[in-house]
Amino acid sequence: MDDKMRNPGKAYVVAIGKMILAGIITLIFLSIFGYAYYHTGLRIKSESGATDYHWEPNTLMSTMKEGFSWIKTDSNGYNNASIPAQVDILVMGSSHMEAAEVAQGENTAAQLNMMLPDMNVYNIGISGHTIYRCVDNIFSAIESFKPTSYIVIETNRIRLDANEMEAVISGHAVRESASAGGRVMSILQRIPAFKPLYSQFDAWRAQDRKPMAAQSVVSSEGDDYYATLEAFLRIVGEAAETDGIKAIIFYDPPQEFDKDGNLDYFHTDEDVTLFRKACEQNNIVFIDMTDTFAAAYQADHTLAHGFANTGVGIGHLNRDSHRMIAEALAAEIREEQK
Repeated sequence: MDDKMRNPGKAYVVAIGKMILAGIITLIFLSIFGYAYYHTGLRIKSESGATDYHWEPNTLMSTMKEGFSWIKTDSNGYNNASIPAQVDILVMGSSHMEAAEVAQGENTAAQLNMMLPDMNVYNIGISGHTIYRCVDNIFSAIESFKPTSYIVIETNRIRLDANEMEAVISGHAVRESASAGGRVMSILQRIPAFKPLYSQFDAWRAQDRKPMAAQSVVSSEGDDYYATLEAFLRIVGEAAETDGIKAIIFYDPPQEFDKDGNLDYFHTDEDVTLFRKACEQNNIVFIDMTDTFAAAYQADHTLAHGFANTGVGIGHLNRDSHRMIAEALAAEIREEQK
């Protein structure tokens, strides 16, 4: 008689054991692949308020979703090779400034450090921190890192949402969340194979928190809009003035191709004019990268966005645009220092 028929209970245990072993092996291989393909670690709430959250300190982060890069966060949980004893230029911004898609030494802050050897640049760019979050956090950021000369804010939009600006002005803006707590959520975030599952949960959680009123984009026309924009940027001007430093906002415009294959943008000349005027009103230097990006494309088809493993001209800033931005900032700061 077959051994399985003589002892069916043992056969079931062996089968279950094989399935568990197969699951563990699969999890290990998926985690190895996931760690190389995309791994960010945990979001940790920023106690200083300089940003809403930061990544786990001294943690290896990897991505092959856009570009191919592996970076290690500093002991504050930001994308810097080291923390200077004194910060002269503090850079704030979104995932474009976090720059996880390019090598750590190729991002804007790192290149600016090399271009301005007499000044120390520190980057606290972090995913999800659009200009609304940067402006909302600017006083805490300056207090935490005490830049001696400049506060630089990156934005990839200048036609802003009046509802979002009003929320910041009134002190009721929605903050970016840190990682969800609890043992199960911690496991989902730490095991690369489970990271996509956690990301789906976190996206649902973030959408559930976001006020519906903040979804609409208000036309950049009319006195009411400009008054709101000017009051919003006044926060930046006052924060810089309070600490005796200079504020710079630079605009890295998203690009698209029109039907004839020419570069097009999501803003109008009026948007640029209004934003520049509001910056000047608040003693903020405004740098518009539109013409620089356009000239690079016209010269040799260099695009500011996109990588070899993504769509043409879409996605995050690449190393060419980081270099162009660093050059523009360095030129402006050298001129200011004269």
